[in-house]
Amino acid sequence: MKIDKEISDDIFHKKDQEYRNQIIDITYQMDAASKINPNLHDTEMCIFELAKRLPSLYLKANNEEKAMILRYVYSNFILTDGKLVPVHKKAFAMIIEDINFQNGGVR
Repeated sequence: MKIDKEISDDIFHKKDQEYRNQIIDITYQMDAASKINPNLHDTEMCIFELAKRLPSLYLKANNEEKAMILRYVYSNFILTDGKLVPVHKKAFAMIIEDINFQNGGVR
């Protein structure tokens, strides 16, 4: 849809075709992703909900349960300059990255 006459018809049609091609590409990528794991969205939502509940679960847990929670969230811990630095598993690292970005950080 062309709103005004400030661009030429050629440019409009070129940009319109680029836009339509992008829609086709994105649709193809989404279809391919859903074929790889049709429950991907559900899995992501479960991980997100679990991540929101983990702090309170951790505080109420016994030592064995705390160790299990730590194994779910972290892949490793590295000692750097006398400080223990956690390495998050990919799913939780992505959630933390998104939270940091939403709070004004950078990706």
